[in-house]
Amino acid sequence: MNYRYFYKRAYYISVVAAGITDSNDLKGLKVEYDYINGNQLKPILVISRTEVNSESPQCIVNIIPSVPPNVFPPARLYPLKNCVRPQQTTPTEATDKPTYKPTPFYNASLAADTTYFPYLALLHSSASTCAAFTNACVLGRVWLQQRGFGGLVSKGGFGHFEWAILMAFLLEGGGSKGHALLATGYSNYQMFKAMLQFLAERDLVGTPLVLRTTENVKNSASKFPAVFDGKYGVNVLFKMTPWSYDLVSFAHEPSLE
Repeated sequence: MNYRYFYKRAYYISVVAAGITDSNDLKGLKVEYDYINGNQLKPILVISRTEVNSESPQCIVNIIPSVPPNVFPPARLYPLKNCVRPQQTTPTEATDKPTYKPTPFYNASLAADTTYFPYLALLHSSASTCAAFTNACVLGRVWLQQRGFGGLVSKGGFGHFEWAILMAFLLEGGGSKGHALLATGYSNYQMFKAMLQFLAERDLVGTPLVLRTTENVKNSASKFPAVFDGKYGVNVLFKMTPWSYDLVSFAHEPSLE
């Protein structure tokens, strides 16, 4: 509640940064702060060499904090829940209960920190069971880059990770009666075209794709798209805005030229 997790997260990486900076064995490293995908709730550390030459080429290491999936109850982080509450005076009557607006971006930012390892396992499983998965991800990355889309908030919040995890979800569900929308026997180009068709034809604002839960995660006034994973309480499209979703939905011509 009220940013406590994010305060502790920021303090944690500041301690790590201080430890690296003060270490005599790591004097050749430069420590900088950045934000993962431009999300200012979630600073990360970027570690690089201070000196670069042909014998020691440049490499960059991002240190990204995460937490186990069982730390927070996923249902507390659903899009319609509120986790940021201003100080309130004591109600004068028992019926004067304060109402709070949902905080979907805050909730998903926190929930996303629990998904790094589970989603890595899901992507690995998809690549193992579907021979075309990896190449279809490459086609998606090229298509997104050619149109200026990316995982950064400033680039629309839909990049190669969102493409890959959505495709992994659609290999397990998303179709009628919960059946898989994509088949593991598809070629890479068939999967790529099916993804474009899904993005163009499915209204993820009016009819969100909800997986692994039967709870209602839709606010009738919401203008934001949702691909919601109830197991971890996260909308994987939480960084998207109405304008970026419209651009992704309309820019569906399959040409890679």
